Amino acid sequence: MANETQAQIGYGTLLQLGNGASPQVFTTVAEVKSINGFGFSADELEATHMLSPGGYKEFVAGMKMGDTVTVVLNCIRENAIQTKGVWDAGLIRYFQLNLPSTLPDYDFAMVPLAWHLLNVQPNGILEVEVQGRISGAITGS
Repeated sequence: MANETQAQIGYGTLLQLGNGASPQVFTTVAEVKSINGFGFSADELEATHMLSPGGYKEFVAGMKMGDTVTVVLNCIRENAIQTKGVWDAGLIRYFQLNLPSTLPDYDFAMVPLAWHLLNVQPNGILEVEVQGRISGAITGS
């Protein structure tokens, strides 16, 4: 079909946890159902002075800040326990968002903020939501 979409669905997207080594070795902890807030923002700083061109206010970018990320995961019991342990420790941890197909993977450090058990079903489906703030630059691999 000529109008067929070229969009990639999230099928096969995984959240992987780093082991703290250099270089990091990542282990899959869960399948990603959804993720939002993945990126950066920056403050704007006013740099206006009496000689600003045309009498207009001038602005420059301030320091970058990582967004608050919310990830909803499909987990098995052991992985839910492992991700909860990461949040209980309260330490910055390294993660990799492993995307499907030809898309790059994204490595990032995250400060833990919240962990929620959202949904447990009798057939063994376990849904977990984790929240954190990105700390430092996101790198692609």
